[in-house]
Amino acid sequence: MQGCAGMKARKIRVERRRTPGNRQVRREIQNFLRALNSYPDRFSKNPGISFEQHYDGVIEAAKIEAVKIEAAKIETVKVETVKIRVVKSGATPRTAHPTDAD
Repeated sequence: MQGCAGMKARKIRVERRRTPGNRQVRREIQNFLRALNSYPDRFSKNPGISFEQHYDGVIEAAKIEAVKIEAAKIETVKVETVKIRVVKSGATPRTAHPTDAD
């Protein structure tokens, strides 16, 4: 270790970066494991279904769920934007009552 005598010890920070590709692979693995786990129950109810058919159904259900989640995120952003605009404008929010005239 002669060559290391004058060197200072450094801490190296290693960051786990999740790239979009990694996220997609993880999602595919989760869907496959979900299909693998749920296939026996589905097969017991419908012995004519192949694993491939079942897996395709799991994929479709996951896609629908992802669309719903994205739609909910967009709706949340819209609501938050409205709240921010109300606060910035200085207006005080008011609850409408049925007796209020339009």
